[in-house]
Amino acid sequence: ISSGTDATGNLQFAADTLDLVSKASVATGANLDGLGQMTSDMAMKFGLSGAEIADSLGVMIEQGDRGRMTLAEMARVAPEAMSVAGLAGMKGAAGVREMGAMLQIVRQGYGSAEEAATGFKTMVAQVYSAQNAKTLKKLGIQIEDPKTGKLRTFTDIFLDVIEKTKGATPMLMEIFGTRGILTMHSTEYGRDGSHKVRVADGL
Repeated sequence: ISSGTDATGNLQFAADTLDLVSKASVATGANLDGLGQMTSDMAMKFGLSGAEIADSLGVMIEQGDRGRMTLAEMARVAPEAMSVAGLAGMKGAAGVREMGAMLQIVRQGYGSAEEAATGFKTMVAQVYSAQNAKTLKKLGIQIEDPKTGKLRTFTDIFLDVIEKTKGATPMLMEIFGTRGILTMHSTEYGRDGSHKVRVADGL
């Protein structure tokens, strides 16, 4: 219970999710404390209820079965990825699903889940940097939604970049950095449009 209580300051929340976290840990081999921290972040940073957390864990298990990052790995690295969730525009249950999908994509370009989480965090920071705003504008990509004035989600910008650059390495490297380019070269995203379907489906 300690990790859930430490993060949320709510003993009741930790007690309510203990059974859920315990079952997920037994089923997947994920670290109990890591899962506790992750579910606490789901509540605090994504605004999820207990029922939504249960559904989101199910989604992450499915993503892990179909992708390259298991729930056990996700429990280790999710706190780092979730630290930039707000900047990336990821909110609610849909945001958790989207973050999981992006981590599965990024994971393909890295040797470990930890490196993938750091890579995702770095890519988010680079996309929203003042320097990249100018580069993206030249490509016809806007960081802010012209109707609401709010930042667009990282995934929307990510997909626009893949489409606009047509996979050109120099431009991708300028936007995502040397480490981020590993993700681009490890997938076929953007070449046939299938990336959009997979992200929308949660993978």
